[in-house]
Amino acid sequence: MDFRKLWSLALMGLKHPSYIWPTYTATRQCIDICNRKFGELHHKNGPENAFRHALWNSLIIYRSLQAGRELEKATYWAKKATDWHEEFSPNEPLARAMDLHNNKVGRDLMQMQPNLDAKTMIDALLLLLQKSEYIDNLDKLKMYKKHLLETATVSLIHIEKKSENHD
Repeated sequence: MDFRKLWSLALMGLKHPSYIWPTYTATRQCIDICNRKFGELHHKNGPENAFRHALWNSLIIYRSLQAGRELEKATYWAKKATDWHEEFSPNEPLARAMDLHNNKVGRDLMQMQPNLDAKTMIDALLLLLQKSEYIDNLDKLKMYKKHLLETATVSLIHIEKKSENHD
């Protein structure tokens, strides 16, 4: 266990104490939703995991807004907290890039639609889940992200083949 990383989490919490409870409740809600909808599949690197990362970021912002925080600060916090998580539990480069991309999709959704209620947010992300793009290498990911920018499109990505149909 890297105590410097744990210490950095403690310092983050001390600097931003008003975000601890919204982040905790968002995390619990996200895991509960994903467990109900997908079972253990959201712990792999398929579309379910892509959905979970986007949902987690959206819910952190959503819960922070409910607690009276400003959108820009809540978005900054969601990025800081979830980037910390990616540093604390490192993945292979492609899996990390996938997680960071999907985290951003969740933050972008809330930036574009900050007044979404939780059900509408989940429904929007479930639609994106249906069209999640399979990416099998970093070069393909870079090209795909460029395509998304050029076409002003939003998409989740995954690095494992789809497991089952999600209705």
